[in-house]
Amino acid sequence: MLNLIKKLKKRELVIMFFSLLFIIMQVQLDLKAPEYMNEITQIIEKAKIDIEDSSGKNDIWKNGFKMLGCTLLSILCSVVTSYCMVNISSNYSARLRKNIYDKIQSFSNAEINRFHTASLITRSTNDVEEIQGLITTGLQLIVKAPLIAILAVRKISSNHWEWTSAIAASIIFMMLIGIIMLKFIVSGFQRLQVVKDDLNGITRENLNGQRVIRAYNSEEIHNKKFSVVSDEYAGINLYIGRIGLFLNPFMMFIMNIISVFIYWVGAALINKEDVPGAIVLFGDMIVFMSYGMQIVMAFVMISLLFVVLPRFLISAKRINEILLTNPTINYGTERDDGSEKKVLEFKNISFRYPNGHENVLSDISFKVRSGETIAFIGPTGCGKSSIVELLTRAYDYTSGSITINGKEINKYSKESLFSMIGYVPQKSLLLSGDIRKNLRIANENINENDMLHVLEIAQCKDFIDFDGEGLDKHVAQNGSNLSGGQKQRLSIARALAKRADIYIFDDSFSALDFKTDREVRSKIKSELSESIMIIVSQRIGTIMDADQIMVIDNGKILGHGTHYELMMSCSFYKEIVDSQLREEDNVNE
Repeated sequence: MLNLIKKLKKRELVIMFFSLLFIIMQVQLDLKAPEYMNEITQIIEKAKIDIEDSSGKNDIWKNGFKMLGCTLLSILCSVVTSYCMVNISSNYSARLRKNIYDKIQSFSNAEINRFHTASLITRSTNDVEEIQGLITTGLQLIVKAPLIAILAVRKISSNHWEWTSAIAASIIFMMLIGIIMLKFIVSGFQRLQVVKDDLNGITRENLNGQRVIRAYNSEEIHNKKFSVVSDEYAGINLYIGRIGLFLNPFMMFIMNIISVFIYWVGAALINKEDVPGAIVLFGDMIVFMSYGMQIVMAFVMISLLFVVLPRFLISAKRINEILLTNPTINYGTERDDGSEKKVLEFKNISFRYPNGHENVLSDISFKVRSGETIAFIGPTGCGKSSIVELLTRAYDYTSGSITINGKEINKYSKESLFSMIGYVPQKSLLLSGDIRKNLRIANENINENDMLHVLEIAQCKDFIDFDGEGLDKHVAQNGSNLSGGQKQRLSIARALAKRADIYIFDDSFSALDFKTDREVRSKIKSELSESIMIIVSQRIGTIMDADQIMVIDNGKILGHGTHYELMMSCSFYKEIVDSQLREEDNVNE
């Protein structure tokens, strides 16, 4: 909670302070009106004025205008307060979303997996809106409702004990009911946010996998899965809503009971008094009724807080879980000036995933220099991509060291490290827009000639120029309007646009036919003659020309050398070659 308050700017805190002063003024003005009503009542009853009595009429008009003035000033205070709070809440929520987004960007895969993507989306949108709603309206209720209740009780506490006792009993009763209901509402909202995360996750999964779901005619299964979570979400909302709906009728019931009791006691007291005393009691009863209703309305506002506050507290806790999470991946301050040729070295690297019991990688060592290509091959799940993830710092290694030009990669700043790396992941991620926009992700200063050059190297010209749109060709979100091979080639072109020192191709040629694969790699090799190339693949044809080939199985090195050296020394590698190479030769022929 305090962590979120600290994110308010000094200017916003000052405005909020003055807004609170306006709320206090509004409460004082609202509580002043009944006193003028009492004055009017006393003038009419005590003096028994005639309708033509100008002095009495003047006093009535004077007090009436004072009541009207209090009402207008109260409205003005309310408008000013609401205007200030809306501005503060809008700016604060925008800043809070930015803080959450920046924090998420600093997370490694370990933190992302801990929170889950669907939950991160909910926390950065829905939970922030809950905070915004509290600042806009809830903060006024938090100050206004207790203040009205306390001041109103203070004003009537010196009056007849019968009336005061009735108000005190109703306050205690309303507080007990409110506390009991609050317990049920809090537990409901805690469950609601969890189910909301599940609902977002299932929706996201169904939308992303729409083609697969249709291909297997499994719409009914996934619709049922969605309906179960959706019905649970609706059920919890109904549960909370029913509790909330009970509050207003309950408060109105208390208000009517108090009204009847005040009039009943007042009538009994007036009957016992003489005429002057009865007149005073009648005026007191009018004032007491007004203040009694103000107190009940204050508790109606407090009952609204029982609905608003639990949502806020739960959302604040969920947001703080993100903001207070320390990323497991930390960066240093070292910078690379780009003048030296690069030497990348893995020394006795071992790695296990967070909470894992066994190493995914064990004792991995190699050294590669600028202009050289190193390739990794092995069965699925053997740890090839884990080596790449350590270099891109998706995770930190458990033991050993990874150095670039003799410096540990965790000593480099984030900007400096990733400025040296051009990365083509297994799953091609393209942004909605056009070809030009996607290439400028890697290099915002690239000109159109260089764009066309890297597209030609990656063999993209055929599908880009097919409809004559060129660089303006539309790319849908995640490249859904492109084939797998087209997405891979465009991802390769984007990496080439960066002009990096180290290039990582993580199974980036798998969707290309053998001929296109060979042509792309041939042009890349001549284009990146001064860069380090790291290739992860299961194709022998893709990696056999590499300067170094590492055979990986179960996270361990089974062989290390050139293609011909491994053919002689590594039986596991030879088995892979025998199973693939003949098929590739047949296709190439």
